This record gives sequence, structure tokens and C-alpha cells, in this order.
Amino acid sequence: MDVYTEKVDCTNVKSVKEDLLKFLSDYKVYVYTRADKGYEYLGMYSFMLVIKNPYSNETLDIELGGSFTVFFSNWHAHYFAFDNDYEQMKRDIKGLLSGSIGALSVMDSSNKLIVTDLCSADFTKMTDKLQFLRSHIYNEDKFEKIIKTGGSMHVVFWNQAESLMFDIIADGEVNDEYTT
Repeated sequence: MDVYTEKVDCTNVKSVKEDLLKFLSDYKVYVYTRADKGYEYLGMYSFMLVIKNPYSNETLDIELGGSFTVFFSNWHAHYFAFDNDYEQMKRDIKGLLSGSIGALSVMDSSNKLIVTDLCSADFTKMTDKLQFLRSHIYNEDKFEKIIKTGGSMHVVFWNQAESLMFDIIADGEVNDEYTT
């Protein structure tokens, strides 16, 4: 099977839902459809899987339809119904739930969201926070703006106690002291 072209059978989204429920069997997962209050926007054959966080009010939400979307904190990502995307989605979900990756948000000085991404929990060992920031902001204009005007960088982990925030000081410094 060619993982780059083999399509996941999402013609039956129920089978994808059942596979994910098995995959997430260690967690309490709530399943919602468009018939549930607050989920009326879902498609006719779509599901929302919600994993409640025992550490905070943050949830991990997985929308299943023609494609798949995962939401956590300010971050979200879309995955197509192909084997390689589906397997990447499962790796990202497991990484978030295990705390080996977190949701990165970079805010400008007016607290406007500039970029979101996933990052490894061991990024705190990096000595060059600006290099880390550059590796996650792909738009050079946005990177230059955040460096000139300042802002903040947040990394939210499943266990909120491990979450971090760094100040980005105008003119290109990142405060290596972080707050949780």
C-alpha cells in the first residue's frame, strides 16, 4: 500500500470514529453530532470527538467529516483522508495527550495571534529561542514584525502545569525566563 496515495475509507465516517475511539481507549471521549446543542454546524455525517482534560478546562477536539481537524488551545490542524495524514493525526494526538508535544502560539505586542504550531517538549533545552521562533514563523514579514515590536510565545501542554510563556522583547531578544 502506498501511504501517500491510499485513501482512508471516510465514506463511512463511523468506521473512522470507531477506530479513533479504540485508539483513545485510555481516555474519556465524548461523541457529538449536529443533533447536539453547540454542534449544529457539523455536517450531516460528521462527528466531534471531545477529550476532557483532567488538568484544566482545555479540551482536545477532533472533528471527523470529509477530512479531519484537531483543535487544542489556539492551535488546530487539518488532515486529509489519506493514510499518511491519518497516521500523522494520530501521532499528533498521542503527542499532545502524552505531553511530548505542546501547542505553540506566538502573539504580537497587541496580543494578536501571529502563528500556531506544534513543538516538542524538549524545545526548552534550546539556547537560541530566536532560532526556535524563526523555525516556526515561516513568513519573513511576520517574523521581522514580531522581532521589532515584541510579543509573547506560549506553549500549552495537556498538563497545564507544564505550560510555558516567554516574552519576546522588542528588537530581537527572547526572555529566557519563563512563566507557567
